[in-house]
Amino acid sequence: MDEANSPTWDDIDSTGAISWDNLFSSDQAVVVSMKIKWGDAADALTNEASMMEILTTVATGRYFQFEITITDPDPNIYALVDDVEFALNT
Repeated sequence: MDEANSPTWDDIDSTGAISWDNLFSSDQAVVVSMKIKWGDAADALTNEASMMEILTTVATGRYFQFEITITDPDPNIYALVDDVEFALNT
């Protein structure tokens, strides 16, 4: 990075219309949400835990379904989400 020739904040927004809060607010960020559903039959996943992106769930069941939703707030933003690993113990 060439710090001497890097743009300043005034170069980026000379009108003052963009603020740090505006630039980094949650409506500008990619949202990743994860949910696990489980149950004793494939057509009866009666248990559910959400917020798996920040929590750990211990569940007992025969059938499991994982739902991952990636929401891009802008068509010019491309989210990169690393591989997700699930540990299933029998």
